[in-house]
Amino acid sequence: MITHFAELELQTVSIGGVKQVYSERLGFSICDETERSVAFSVTPFMALRFVEQFAPLSPAHFALQVSHDAFYDAVEVLTSARLLMISEIRDSGFQRQIYFRDGDGNLMEIIAFDYIPDDVLPVQHPLRVLYMREIGFPVVDVERCRIWMMDVLGLKKSENSSEQFGFMVGGTAHAVVVDQKRPWIPIGMRALPQPMRLVWGTPRMNFLETACNRLIENGVAVTRCEGEVAFECEGYRLGLRYTPDFLEDFVAGLKLPKLLDH
Repeated sequence: MITHFAELELQTVSIGGVKQVYSERLGFSICDETERSVAFSVTPFMALRFVEQFAPLSPAHFALQVSHDAFYDAVEVLTSARLLMISEIRDSGFQRQIYFRDGDGNLMEIIAFDYIPDDVLPVQHPLRVLYMREIGFPVVDVERCRIWMMDVLGLKKSENSSEQFGFMVGGTAHAVVVDQKRPWIPIGMRALPQPMRLVWGTPRMNFLETACNRLIENGVAVTRCEGEVAFECEGYRLGLRYTPDFLEDFVAGLKLPKLLDH
């Protein structure tokens, strides 16, 4: 089973710019750096990597989960960081969220639910992020992508899915599969595909082997290296990584909502 996002790689036009935002202002520690790339430790189990490219950018969307009690502390961090807030705080009682943008225009979100405990997963840095909850997947054919993710990757569908939008979920990882004609809220930003690389994590080596076999059976070219399988779908570079340190008990302790198998 997939339990979490292990790595997200995005493009940037300025390594110095992303270091200023994520390291200096938001307090993420740098876990890897080269001349043209830098990776930040979002959690002990997930890295956010930026690779410098001399090309136009298509902004991505991703959401960071914090605990309900830590939400307003996270907003204070964003305010102190002088990042561009592009929505008012939405607080329905059980759910809190706010959207903002980084220097490359990526649409980011801090989100919290009252049923998520704050003592199950380790947290670090001032934002106190529990995990990367959402990553956007703009596609041409939403239903085809959903079926593929269920059949090959074993992801499940959230109950609030529609023809143009929905979450494909594995543990804490929510792939936001959205039609390119449906803009991201709250500012109507076009949901454009971006040349990102995404790696899901699993604590089960047997699941990694099973998923690899399913990919091959479905005619998908795979690249194997120790503990990881790389492949492509809908134009995205994807991967599965064996992460034995991420315990399934972590996910069970979060008491996440039930999902649909079809």
